[in-house]
Amino acid sequence: MSAALARAVLRTLLAVTLMASTQGMLLVQVAFKANEQFIARTLCVNRARPEVKCNGKCVLAAMQRRAAERDQRQRAHLEAVVLAFVATETTVPHVAAPPADAPRRAALPRPRSERAGPHGVATGIFRPPQQTA
Repeated sequence: MSAALARAVLRTLLAVTLMASTQGMLLVQVAFKANEQFIARTLCVNRARPEVKCNGKCVLAAMQRRAAERDQRQRAHLEAVVLAFVATETTVPHVAAPPADAPRRAALPRPRSERAGPHGVATGIFRPPQQTA
């Protein structure tokens, strides 16, 4: 697998993971609504006390609490992965040195107009303003 393809796959995987992690509470709500009758009859802590009218909301609260804890752990892990990924993406690629048998170029002297003047300023580029009488 080429490096570009691997990066594209990793980017897509990170995006899907991020979207799924932000939708955790929505999935908990959907799962509760789909199984609300079963949860109220069998899993509810208050099923023996109908005057409380819990109808499984205690189980929903526990599910939401567990989902929030899981999302927090996943978010911390995902941040570490994203930081590592960004660090590898932003590194400067190594520039290879020229081959040993390549001819070396001698430094060419600068033209006289570009040489530094008495104050270290190139006189060919910088001309101080002249006073006019």
